[in-house]
Amino acid sequence: MSGGRYLLNHELQKGIAMKTVKTIYINVLISMCFVILPNFGAQADTINKITFADAIVDEKELLGKTVMIPGFIVNLGDTNFLYERQISMNAFNVVTKNLSNEQNKMIITECSSGCYVEVEGVLNENQTIMATEITEMKLMDKLMNIVKEYLSILF
Repeated sequence: MSGGRYLLNHELQKGIAMKTVKTIYINVLISMCFVILPNFGAQADTINKITFADAIVDEKELLGKTVMIPGFIVNLGDTNFLYERQISMNAFNVVTKNLSNEQNKMIITECSSGCYVEVEGVLNENQTIMATEITEMKLMDKLMNIVKEYLSILF
């Protein structure tokens, strides 16, 4: 009798484990859909999502165009500087007069000592961006920037 119970319990546990694995797999697939689908083809024609280095090197070709640049923004009173990362010397001046009050408050309250953001705006001469939107980076993007920062220090 006990051998039969053991087999029954083993089969039940195996079935529960398979259901759990299937549930996790389905949840991951559904989560990926929420991440990928909302961004599918979004604003591909109007906004150039570029790296910080591209913005500096290709500044002349990008003048007057709307760009999205990730970086580390520091608010110094009326002036905002966007750096490639926290420990960096190159910077863009970010003009925030076209931002909403909520975005300006976010920069003043959360970025006085700096925070990772994506700046969307028109690239002007002298490394100036007329910002139209600034959003805080998601956790994964922040972590990737921090890793890049420490790797650049080490190597």
